[in-house]
This record gives sequence, C-alpha cells and structure tokens, in this order.
Amino acid sequence: MARIPELPKHAYNYAQDIVHNPKSVSSSDYRKAVTIVVANEFGATVNRLSEIFNISRATYFRFRDDIIAQAENGGRPLKQPWGGRRNYLLTEDEEENFLLSFTRKAREGKLVSADLIHSEFENKVGRTVPRSTVTRLLERNNWRKVAPDTQRHKSDKKTQEDLKKTFHCLWQPPLKTIRKT
Repeated sequence: MARIPELPKHAYNYAQDIVHNPKSVSSSDYRKAVTIVVANEFGATVNRLSEIFNISRATYFRFRDDIIAQAENGGRPLKQPWGGRRNYLLTEDEEENFLLSFTRKAREGKLVSADLIHSEFENKVGRTVPRSTVTRLLERNNWRKVAPDTQRHKSDKKTQEDLKKTFHCLWQPPLKTIRKT
C-alpha cells in the first residue's frame, strides 16, 4: 500500500501561512509549502505527489523536513543551502599560498604560464590533473590572462628610428591606373 506522508500540525499551519502569504518567502520555500499543503489537504500519497509536482520521492521528504525545521525555528532554515566545494585538492588557504610564489615571480617581471603552474600543481597534489583544474583554480583566485605587450621588450628605440629614416620603400605604385567601369 502506498504511503501517505505525515506532518506535525504546527508545520502544516506554517506551510498554510506561507501559501496564503507568498510574498513573505522565496519561490523555493513557496513551492515546498504548496507541496506540503496539497499532500495534507487531499491525502495524496508520496508517489502521487511525485507525479503531480514532477519531483522525486526523496525531494518530497526533503521539502517536508525543511518545512518542519523552519516551523520549529521561527521561519529560518537550519541547514545551509546546497553548494560549495565538495571535491577539492587543496583548501582555499593552500591554494592562495600555492599561487603566492607565482605572484612574486610575476611581479618581478618573469613569465608565469599556465603550463608552469599546472606542472607545479601536479607536483604539489602528487597526481595528474586536467588542465581545466588549474584554469578554474586561477579563475577562483582572480588571476587573468595578460595581453601581450605592444612592443618587444628587447627592442631598441634608437635603432628603430634610424631604420625609419634610412629605409626605402620596397613597393612602387602602379604605372597605369586601372579603372573598372
């Protein structure tokens, strides 16, 4: 037999308050409350609720638990929302310290490439990693690609000016002007 979900009375009253005053909460909390109210008003089973709201059974129970927690906590959720770094090779502080040596090199005017950082990162973590891992690391720490200089760093201004004065044009204008009519 299908399971009809149970809900404490105070949580049901809290969900009804949300449904009657939707501007006081976020759209996700409103959706949770509507799901809970429909479940209790119509005595729908969890399987039927999954079909009606296009959610999984686990999502319904997560909605229910969130509404109960909010009702008991004065409208504030107990848990933080999903997100964050679950799979990481270095902590945020370790990443910052790792990039510090490259920051010093860059400030001294030395070239710091993503390939160099990638190889050092692999040495640090002790395994091979995709290049995209290093790219994301650099983006997280507000590193950016620097555009190349407008002139070569070893260029000599005096030689360039002398060449401009003595260099003869190698091209010649056409002898006849060809006009298309």
